[in-house]
Order: sequence, then C-alpha cells, then structure tokens
Amino acid sequence: MPPSVLVRIAVPCTLALTWSPNTMKSILLVAERAASIYQSFSRALMLARYLRLPLDILLCDTALANAPRPEQSPPHAIEEARQYLEAVRSSVTAPDVAIATHAAFDGPLHQLVAHHASAESAALIIKSANHRRTAHDIRVDWQLSRSSPAPLLLTQGQPWHPFARFAAAIDVMDPGRPHLSRAVCGMMASLRSACGAELDLLYAHPQRAWREDIGAESAVQRQLQQLSRDLGIESQCVHVLRGEAKAVLPPFAAVRGFDVIAVGELRDPSFSAYVQSLPAELLRSLPGDVLFVKTENPALSKAHPAARG
Repeated sequence: MPPSVLVRIAVPCTLALTWSPNTMKSILLVAERAASIYQSFSRALMLARYLRLPLDILLCDTALANAPRPEQSPPHAIEEARQYLEAVRSSVTAPDVAIATHAAFDGPLHQLVAHHASAESAALIIKSANHRRTAHDIRVDWQLSRSSPAPLLLTQGQPWHPFARFAAAIDVMDPGRPHLSRAVCGMMASLRSACGAELDLLYAHPQRAWREDIGAESAVQRQLQQLSRDLGIESQCVHVLRGEAKAVLPPFAAVRGFDVIAVGELRDPSFSAYVQSLPAELLRSLPGDVLFVKTENPALSKAHPAARG
C-alpha cells in the first residue's frame, strides 16, 4: 500500500497549558462524514481536557482508495476535506485545547488510523460506534479494534453522569493472558483518576466452571481482592456474576448505568466472533461507550498515573 497522503491544516489556537510536541502524547479522533462526528468530537474534546492532552482529528476519506486517480490526491478532495475539518473544528470554542486536523486518502480506514496513531504516539483513539449500520460499518469497527496501537473508545454519544461511572469487565481466570486484566484495570484507573469517576470491577464466571472446580470461587475472590487493593477500589464496587459474560453483564450494566465499560481484546480475532462477542452485545443493548484495551498504555499512565490504594 502506498504511504498515506496527509494534509495538515493549521488551526490557530491559544493554549492555556504548556506542552512539548516532542514528548507529549495526544488523543486521536477518527472523523467521519456523518452527523455522529459532533458527538464523538464532543467526547474527544472532553477527554482531552480531562487528560490535559492535545487533540488530533483525522479524516479518512476512503472513498478514493479504490478509485482511479493520479499519483497525488485531486485538489478538490483536499479542499473538501479542509472545509469539512474546519467546519468541525469551528463548531466549538476550545482555546484551552491544542487541536490539529489531518486528512488521509489512500487505504482502508483501520490501516490509516493505525499508521497515524503510531506516528503521532496517540494515547487514546476515539470513534463513533457503527453497530447499528451496515455489515461493512461493523466490520470497520472490528478491524480498528484489532489493529489499533492504542486503546480504542467506541462512543455512542450518550452524555455521562455528573460523576462518571466506569467499569472494567475482566477475566481474572484466563490462564493464557494473565496480564490482560491488569492492563484493562490500569487503563480505567488512569481514566478514573483524570475524570474523577467511579470505577467498578466486573467478572462473570460460567456456571459450569463453578460446578467443575470447587476452588474456583476462592481463586476468583483472591485475584479480584488483589486487583481492588492495588487500584484502591472498595469491596462493594467489585462484582462477581455467575453465568456467561455476554448474558449476565449487559443487564447488570444497564441497571448500574455505566458510562464506559472497558474490555480486553478478544481471544478469537475473527469477525464472526466479534459480532457475537460481549463488547458487540454491550454496544447493541446499552447506550454507553465501550473501551477496547490490549496492552499497557505508557502514554496515558504518564499523563495521569493510576490511583493507588
């Protein structure tokens, strides 16, 4: 694939804080030509303020990716992208956040986003969720969740509570991925510290596992107690549900009204598994945001270290 064509559009902005582009990370917003861009822009701007990070807006115009074209993107496409991004940027007054806009034309959206996020050392990627649209749109979100080099927040634009309610859905008994639960919890602890939010830990254990292993319950409790102590989470905010996660977590989360639920990467990376997965079910049945976490994110940890008990 040829390298992406990036068009940097300078936007004057007065900073109310000091940062160095050589060392400071950023939040990356994936811009789309849809009304939902203003919801995701609002969420990205809010988190940029909480985390005290600059904001990058990337428009991926993949309609030109497979069309015959000269070596460089046509001038009218560049001008249209500039006008669109300027309209989005001008829709808010944000003198306290450094905002840069970019456009990429050559390649699938998930590859363009991954390339730009890596090049700019993005701490967090934000995009509107596409779960209620076509199969192609759902596939785009799945591809992005797999290829994203930074945690990916799929937002549905629902306003958060005055004191935001966060949850980390973890699997402490997964023997093949012992560090994933800590990565998910560490990410959410960092966001909790920055946003002044509440944080709950959620674990769903299949009923058959309880019957097969009489020591499973005590092992789960030990793991969860250790995590809650490390993160300074009160015992009443640690929940063990019995049943398959996809069946028991969404109704429990609906009652609690979580604004963001963080999940770890899926064990099965296929598209069919994603469609039937817990995060897909959360997006289908709940109005909140879903955060995909794969590994530790040093950029966010440096911005706001996780709270310790």
